Amino acid sequence: MFRGGDDPAWAAPELASEGWREESLLTGFGRLDERAEIAWYRLELKVQSGTPSAHQLGVTIGKVDSAYELYAGGALLGGVGAMPPNPRMDYDRHRTYAIPADAIDAGSLVLALRVWKSPQTGGTVGGAHEGPFLLGPYAELTRRELLSELLWLFLAAVFLIVGIVHLELYRRRPQLSGYLWLGLTVLIFAAYTFVRTQWKYALADAFIAFKEAEHVLLYLLLATLIQFLWPLLGLRISPALRVCQAFGLIGALVNMLPGLALNLRLLPILQLVVLGVIAAGTWAAFHLAWRQHPEARVVAVGAIINGAAVFNDVIVDRGFIVGPRLLPFGFAALVTALTVSLANRFERVHVALEELDRLYSMALDILCVVGTDGYFKRVNPAFTRTLGYSEEEILARPLFDFVHPEDRQATKERVERLALGEAIVDVENRYRRSDGKYRWLAWRSIPVPRSGLIYAIGRDVTEKKQAQEALEEADRARAEFLRNMSHEIRTPMNAIIGLSNLLLKGELATEERGWAERVQTSADGLLRVIDDILDFSKIEAGKLSIEEVDFSLREALGGVTSLLRPRAESQGVELELEVESAVPDALRGDPTRLRQVLVNLVGNAIKFTEEGSVTVAVAPADSAPEEAAEIRFAVSDTGIGISEEALARLFDPFTQADSSTSRRFGGTGLGLAISQRIVELQGGEIEVESAPGEGSTFRFALTFPVSSGPVGTVERTLTVSTMSLARRRRHLVLVAEDDEVNQLVALRSLTDLGFLAEAVANGAEVLEALESRRFDAVLMDCQMPELDGYEATRRIRRDEGAENHLPVIAMTAHAMKGERQRCLDAGMDDYISKPFTEERLATVLDHWLGVVAQPLGVVAQPLGVETPSLGVETPSLGVEKREPEIVIVHGRAPSLRHKTIEIFLRQTPEKLEALRQAVAAGDAKTAMKTAHSLIGNAGFMGARRLSQLCRDLEDLTSRADLAECAGRLAEIEDEFQRVAAELRQISVERADGDQP
Repeated sequence: MFRGGDDPAWAAPELASEGWREESLLTGFGRLDERAEIAWYRLELKVQSGTPSAHQLGVTIGKVDSAYELYAGGALLGGVGAMPPNPRMDYDRHRTYAIPADAIDAGSLVLALRVWKSPQTGGTVGGAHEGPFLLGPYAELTRRELLSELLWLFLAAVFLIVGIVHLELYRRRPQLSGYLWLGLTVLIFAAYTFVRTQWKYALADAFIAFKEAEHVLLYLLLATLIQFLWPLLGLRISPALRVCQAFGLIGALVNMLPGLALNLRLLPILQLVVLGVIAAGTWAAFHLAWRQHPEARVVAVGAIINGAAVFNDVIVDRGFIVGPRLLPFGFAALVTALTVSLANRFERVHVALEELDRLYSMALDILCVVGTDGYFKRVNPAFTRTLGYSEEEILARPLFDFVHPEDRQATKERVERLALGEAIVDVENRYRRSDGKYRWLAWRSIPVPRSGLIYAIGRDVTEKKQAQEALEEADRARAEFLRNMSHEIRTPMNAIIGLSNLLLKGELATEERGWAERVQTSADGLLRVIDDILDFSKIEAGKLSIEEVDFSLREALGGVTSLLRPRAESQGVELELEVESAVPDALRGDPTRLRQVLVNLVGNAIKFTEEGSVTVAVAPADSAPEEAAEIRFAVSDTGIGISEEALARLFDPFTQADSSTSRRFGGTGLGLAISQRIVELQGGEIEVESAPGEGSTFRFALTFPVSSGPVGTVERTLTVSTMSLARRRRHLVLVAEDDEVNQLVALRSLTDLGFLAEAVANGAEVLEALESRRFDAVLMDCQMPELDGYEATRRIRRDEGAENHLPVIAMTAHAMKGERQRCLDAGMDDYISKPFTEERLATVLDHWLGVVAQPLGVVAQPLGVETPSLGVETPSLGVEKREPEIVIVHGRAPSLRHKTIEIFLRQTPEKLEALRQAVAAGDAKTAMKTAHSLIGNAGFMGARRLSQLCRDLEDLTSRADLAECAGRLAEIEDEFQRVAAELRQISVERADGDQP
């Protein structure tokens, strides 16, 4: 036996070969010693006669781990890499050698292979690793080697083209990410296939670099193949697969480090992971194919072929068999299967996209794709139709060029939010049309951050915006109308109530006192109707507010019953109040709104109860929080009851139990609607139980915080005492009022209350009066000629010192909430709405002048706090024929009556002349103001047709439509002559009646 070791003499032809063990890896070769780092392999051949010449005989040596030398007939033919003592690995290079003729001796050829195995490849035993190992005609071997390499190069080129094509498809349709991952996978394998060929040595002789690149590509291939294959099959990438992808990415980074030792040791793990992933993918494809998945069958076939090729290469690489590497061919089969599957899938997708494109083009809404760079990438025909530009014009300019300058900043902010990945952003902005006009567009947008695109759908909402603006304008007009109507109605109402109070203070005959009382009752009822309408308008506008103040519940309830008990007694109805002892008294909430609801409910109960009783029951809830109390209120009556059909619409505005109710009992039908909304604003709901003929019960529950502080009275009516009269005489009040009738009412009321008073007609006269003497307060009408009350107040505040504050109290027929704020902004201290009672006037003046001590509760409501109406629906008088409203000054006050008629008959011709001159001069503004002043005066005198004619004229002048004013003015003058004759006759008749 030969010793192990390295002896070049072992390549000598005469050396005996009987003791050499046959080596299966190199078919026919024998190995001398398997324990040495450098091993020898030896093959002895008999060359028969007729053997090709030396130039025709050759041998092909494939991969031998890790370097080798080839001997023929004892002579060195060549090798790969470098042997020790200066070893260098280069085992991937294949070589074909020509055998010289002198190597054949007497028909015998001895081939010897000297092999070195690097420790980096694992183990310490040198030896052959894998084929091919061929002996034959040199020309045939060379042709065979070339053809083999050309096939691999062809596959690499095919993979390259397929990868590029799919990446281009992805560029065109970024939403189809399958193109991206298949393209990357195929490109990686194209590079891998190339570095496995011998053509790589035409680029460089850098074996280590190529081997590292080969391993990096294998790891990357693992990650991208998973990312493509599982979504293609419609499967979720599981956590285990995510770990495999992470292993592939980390392995790629590790293989970039210098040296092959670690890389070669990780390679078996990679091969096992790849086999496992392929097995999982194949199983998944078979499972889905069984369930009739459209792509799974083709994928399963490709996966099987590729798996077999991978398994072949693994066992060849491990040295278990000698054979060719099949992975490129297996991968070609897999790529073909995947490409076919992907093509089938995306063919269906393309069909769907074509349908979407058709819908995109046919859509009535605006559709577009915008880049985060601010340019449109695609727009549909609806966009071009809406803006009037061509598609090329829209795509060529930044989107902000089309946006209205006032909307650009908000639009940029929303685009930035979308670029940062915010899910959905809505925006409305104005886009400029090609004709220069702007259209309102409403957008909903969603970003695709990875592609830098924003998909948006828009709708032209210009008409909707215009309609919305029209509604808002209508709301403003309605508010202004209510404001003006409040002024127009309250101005004569102030005079009616004030003058009727003055009449009732005098000595009147029984019949005359009845008339005056009926006038006052009707005025009060009309005032409540006005308040109902204003309250309901505020509720609809969402402007009804709920306050929180400390109050006494029992005092609030007592105020309700004391207010309504006289009415109940007059109808023979008993009014009862039952409050359980457990109900807390000191609460915090809005007592005024609570009383408004109860007055509505109790007032209705009394109105619809002809005999029996009305009961107000108040009890605590069973379970109430410690810091708050839930109070249950119930109002029960024995009245006419309500049908089941009427109950369903009982709380609808302008609705009563039946159509006959409004004629029999009167009312606007707003009281219950207002009460329900007030209770809802406080977190409750009114419920009702009723049946015809059995009475009704209204219930609601409210939660109030329990008050820890002192509570005051809900309302305190001040009476005029002898001492207060004496103190009031020390105060001089200036009345600023341009209407002489209202001047008379205000001056007479102030005089009766004990104040000294003077009157002026406009704001300029107010300033003159304040310069001439000292006044203690000013009652300031807001609408006056020359200088109105707002500007007069501003000038007073500008000129007065901090220590000389003059109380200015607004006195106007406007009762809307905005008017109060307007007065406050002008510098006024308080607010009295016309018509007002003497008690209200006394309360406010006493508060600001300090005539009486401040009561425990709130005496005068501060400016800006609205006094809600009680909302009680008062029955009308039912008078079919009424005398002119000048009846309020008839009776035992002839001087006041004559004075009022005298003022009207004197002022009206002057105003008609001024109106005629303004119309003739085309001065619409002056004509409108003059007509406005005639409306209230004519209405106050009972001249309804004259008032309506003036209102029509005011409407014409407000629109600057003076063409029809002349004809309307003639009608007004004729009607005034008729009214004047009637008023003179009334004045004469009543004057005769006043004689003793």
